[in-house]
Amino acid sequence: MKKFITNQLIFIFFCKQYGGYIYLAIMLNHSKYILIIMLKDVNLNEPMNLTLKNDYAFKRIFGKEENKDILSAFICLVTEMNEEDFEELLIEKEDILNIRINFKNGQDAKIVMNLLRGENPEERTIIYWANMYYEDFNKSFGYDYPNKYIFINIVNRNFLTNNKLHSVYKMLETEKYTNFSDLLEIHFLNLRQIPTEKRNVLEDWLLFIETEQEEVRNMLAEKNPLLKKVNKQIKEFFNIEKNKELYLEAEKSSSDL
Repeated sequence: MKKFITNQLIFIFFCKQYGGYIYLAIMLNHSKYILIIMLKDVNLNEPMNLTLKNDYAFKRIFGKEENKDILSAFICLVTEMNEEDFEELLIEKEDILNIRINFKNGQDAKIVMNLLRGENPEERTIIYWANMYYEDFNKSFGYDYPNKYIFINIVNRNFLTNNKLHSVYKMLETEKYTNFSDLLEIHFLNLRQIPTEKRNVLEDWLLFIETEQEEVRNMLAEKNPLLKKVNKQIKEFFNIEKNKELYLEAEKSSSDL
């Protein structure tokens, strides 16, 4: 049990469970106000609504070695790269889904896939890129490696600049918009902008990631064999007790952001 030191004494009047929630009534010492706190009561034995917006679930599914076909297809949908040009796709880190693609023409690209559910996704992306470039440069790769860094950020919030579902950012000259360098390419996929009907293939994938409804995933899986493969793994996901615990930990971390 954690112990917190404070100059205020806290009195708990009652702790009651009702309707799936736990209610705490507390009052600080010398205060005339009572604070009611409502906490969600989670039972690991009850069925849970799974969403791939959960950081752990997303990386657990997309970061599997046996799911490279799923990862590759999604990357190509977002970036419009051609999978036939790939020589090799390597998953270097699973914690932030750090991927390296070796192309048949000898070029390389590093791709980072992130679920950014907190604040400041723009600033966090720039910091990730700066750290990666610095690390690679210090590994004696020099200025010629890699040929490109691509960030694919899946977010659940609108931007100040636009409300597009798919935004692509590059380094451009501000007057004639000529390309300064292909070294950096940033994609933001906004889950809040998924259309309710007449969706394209990428939008179906994003809905599959966003939804908590099993029937929606089943419907989308019937149209796409790769999503059908993912859907099967999702159904098996909570058969593993450790997955439940880590899923809930990831949910708590995202709610604390």
